[in-house]
Amino acid sequence: MSPRRTLVAATAFLGLFFAGSAASAIPVPKAGQPPENQTELRERLRTQFEASFGRLDVSALKRNLLPGSGPAATTTAVSTVDPFPGLGAGQFAAYASATVNQTVARLVGKGVDHDVNLASSHAAHSQGALPRWNAEIGRAAFPALAAGTSHSRALAAEISEPDSDEDDSILPLDPAEAKAPPSAAPSVEQTPINAPPVLKGRALRAEAAARAIKSGCVLGSDLALARSNADDTDLADVKGDPKSPAPLLSLNADDPRRGIAQSLARARLTAMAGQPNRFGVLAETRQTVAPVTFFKGEKEELTIEVAGEWILRAVADGAKGSVTLDVERLSDEDRPLLRVITRDQKGKKVVTAIGDLDELGSLDPDGFTLGNGVTVILGEPIRGLRGAAGTKPVATGTRVAGALDILRLQLGDEPEDTLARVGHMEAALAVPPGGATCPGIGLVKRSSQPTVDAGGRFSWLLELSNPNDCVLDQVKLVDTTQPSKGLAYKVVGTSPQAKVNGDIVTFEKIGPLQPGATRTLRIEVEVDPDSAAGRFTNQAAADGLCGGTAVSGASDEEETQVDPPSPLDVIGRASANEPAVKTPTPRPRSAEAAGPAASSGSVIVHPAPLQPNPSAISTQTSSTSSIRRAQAEAARTASGALPRTGGVTTGLAGVALCAIGVAFRRLKPRVRG
Repeated sequence: MSPRRTLVAATAFLGLFFAGSAASAIPVPKAGQPPENQTELRERLRTQFEASFGRLDVSALKRNLLPGSGPAATTTAVSTVDPFPGLGAGQFAAYASATVNQTVARLVGKGVDHDVNLASSHAAHSQGALPRWNAEIGRAAFPALAAGTSHSRALAAEISEPDSDEDDSILPLDPAEAKAPPSAAPSVEQTPINAPPVLKGRALRAEAAARAIKSGCVLGSDLALARSNADDTDLADVKGDPKSPAPLLSLNADDPRRGIAQSLARARLTAMAGQPNRFGVLAETRQTVAPVTFFKGEKEELTIEVAGEWILRAVADGAKGSVTLDVERLSDEDRPLLRVITRDQKGKKVVTAIGDLDELGSLDPDGFTLGNGVTVILGEPIRGLRGAAGTKPVATGTRVAGALDILRLQLGDEPEDTLARVGHMEAALAVPPGGATCPGIGLVKRSSQPTVDAGGRFSWLLELSNPNDCVLDQVKLVDTTQPSKGLAYKVVGTSPQAKVNGDIVTFEKIGPLQPGATRTLRIEVEVDPDSAAGRFTNQAAADGLCGGTAVSGASDEEETQVDPPSPLDVIGRASANEPAVKTPTPRPRSAEAAGPAASSGSVIVHPAPLQPNPSAISTQTSSTSSIRRAQAEAARTASGALPRTGGVTTGLAGVALCAIGVAFRRLKPRVRG
């Protein structure tokens, strides 16, 4: 069959017609008014649908039955299907799928083997590898996904084979499709088409965006987003006449906007109050449904008008989860939530109005069956994913899944037997216990040198990084030092400028940092010349906003112990992140026979002091502190010639140091009377 003949046949599905406000002039009850008797309401609806769909020849439909357009349904009380098989521990995944209208091939019969879908949007993300998963409409909610992948796909209109793996429409339209990583600009397909009798002089629009980053998470933005829109569009006509003024499927905007069909699907992370770097997961669909008219112009004509934007939202944070339905309306919109409009034998319009979700929920969730066996499900509550009417959705802290249709016509009791849908929505997600974990702010602290002498200077270097796909800004970093007893030092400078309050240095308003960017902060420190040997215990912590979401990070705590040195002692090198402070001190006589002290790590040899002068020494105070100051002065004088850190000094320098040590031990300062 040629594409043209197939299209004309496929769109001849009982004269399905998306119109403007066909019955807007008919007075109806307003939202908030007392509802009718519920039994009377159900019977009126049954009568209206019987007059329109009761004429279908179900036996002929069953003879032409094709393989189901959607996956097999489950009849268990709570749906047990799993869209995320094999998802690893600690990983999260989510998907959402929405289609404004679906008409499956077997509704048409006569050998037609194509489905018609209007305004379809699909979005998904998974931290683990997943196989393809089909939405209930038979199209891929997401293809096979590699670990850490986001995917979205939107198609404003498609006519394609049921259960096809290709998901390609025979219409001259390409889907908008996006995959990450890497994140990229949204894919947009906006196609003005004048290809009668397929589409005549109108435009369809689809948009898809996906974000992902291997080093972290996407914060403050959608992981995946798909949006499809059909506005002011005519789709073919019964006769295949390019000049025909009566298309079978028409979306025409008016005032107020009531001829627009739009669907949106998204997946994203959501912040958890008071828990930086931990997140909940959201999967959401939104739909605006144009008025739908079946059997346009015939005595069986039936129109369904749906007000507002319908939202199916699944959320979970590892502790609690839910799936909910809501309808958002404009503040000045007073139309009923849903109206069903038919004509009586005299051609007069008959209107049944349902004011709000509470009234809609009072209808039988199992729907009602017409005389010919067609089952009508109208305004069902959220059911299990791929579940029959009346099944319960999954809603735990770690798993959420549910689906619904505003209207569904089916041959039997199961969704897989569906003939047509209006307003299909489904969403599911999986979250590890405690929520999804993201890396927050990267923070590494190191020292400019491994050791430092009393009186010397060194720097602490703080490397701040942004591992996530968001802009990191307003970062506050607090660096705290705990010096050991007797260790004296001061902060002599910072870059950038920071507040110094004793042992605490605070940097504020650091940023912005783009995804993957790193910034180095510096703290300049000077050790007091008379400082005792000791250690620094130091840690830095930071918090800020990434994509408007609170994140935090901390460096590892570093602690370095340095033994009090003597001129002939072997001093172990400090950790690379924290400098040891060493001061020259005299060796006690009691240690004379003990020999040099052993220590692991590289070896540091102190600078040679000045040659001792007994007469000079005799003029000094006999206290140990006087000797220590003389040795410190000698070390500073010679510091430019000898290395402060590194290997062992050998040869003549080593012999000289030994001689100096012996000389010092033999000196006896005189005490003045």
